[in-house]
Amino acid sequence: MRLPEAGAATEARIAAPRNARFRFEYCVHSGKAIRLRGRDGSAAAVDWVLPADRPGEWRGADVVVFEGCAFLRIDAVLLVRSGQFPDVAGEGAFVLAVEDAEVSFRGASLQALSASPDADVPAFPWGDPRPGAGRAVRPPTPEGWTELFDQRSLANFVKRDRVSVSAGEGAIVVEGGDLLTSKSWKSVEIEIDFSLDGPGQLSTGLRGSWFAKDEVPAGAHRLQMRVAGDRAEAVVDGRTLAAIPWSPSASGTAKIRVEGTTARVTSVRWRGIAEPETQPEKPPDRPPGVGENPQPDKPPPHKPPPNKPPPNKPPGPGPKPR
Repeated sequence: MRLPEAGAATEARIAAPRNARFRFEYCVHSGKAIRLRGRDGSAAAVDWVLPADRPGEWRGADVVVFEGCAFLRIDAVLLVRSGQFPDVAGEGAFVLAVEDAEVSFRGASLQALSASPDADVPAFPWGDPRPGAGRAVRPPTPEGWTELFDQRSLANFVKRDRVSVSAGEGAIVVEGGDLLTSKSWKSVEIEIDFSLDGPGQLSTGLRGSWFAKDEVPAGAHRLQMRVAGDRAEAVVDGRTLAAIPWSPSASGTAKIRVEGTTARVTSVRWRGIAEPETQPEKPPDRPPGVGENPQPDKPPPHKPPPNKPPPNKPPGPGPKPR
């Protein structure tokens, strides 16, 4: 969907229930006035102005309206938190309005949310950010994995400058610094769920040495790191990061470095993997016959045949004359 520049506002309306999640991507080609309204037509309508500071770049918007609250995330970062809605809130549409601007939209999806805590659909797919609701909700840790981040502290990490915990977001905030585990491994697989406020450089390290570095765009990502024997690999969203010279120790910690932007880490989990098998050294190949029944370098000493007297000795000197 592409909304062109016009003298008057151009609108797109999306019908929605009282509690809903609306996701889409948008790209600003020109202009700056892009407005989003939730629960249009009700007494609890709320308006946002979408960021338009990156012309030509696709950005992700994620909106949740739930009972008395409404929230907007841009590129996986919670930018705007509205105040409480009046309790008379009812159903209303989402409205995208463009005024004196040219904007493209794609990937729009709408999801109904249930207010019941026992419902199959969670009320907050990416956590419960309501005031006083506590830390964000995270999916259960997969079987066989161990989670390092408790969403409250840096208990399993080395405390560094520019690394802190945001309990409201349930995330470790890395502001252009290093995040380093306190646990060490020899062979391990690690997964890190994180988002970047903007594009930046991500470096990954295992066993005490950096081994990969590459550009990563803004938005939500999953990093997978694996080390076994003398091989290490880092993959972000299915893409292998560029390798750099690696000088590992026998075992060591895991670490990431973020440059040029801020990262928000919501999960750091690990599982052990088996050591690669070492093959026994194979003896060098020999031509056929070589080495079989080796002959002695010199013949054994001569022995007389059995039952044969030894050879006669020459007679010694006779008795001295008187």
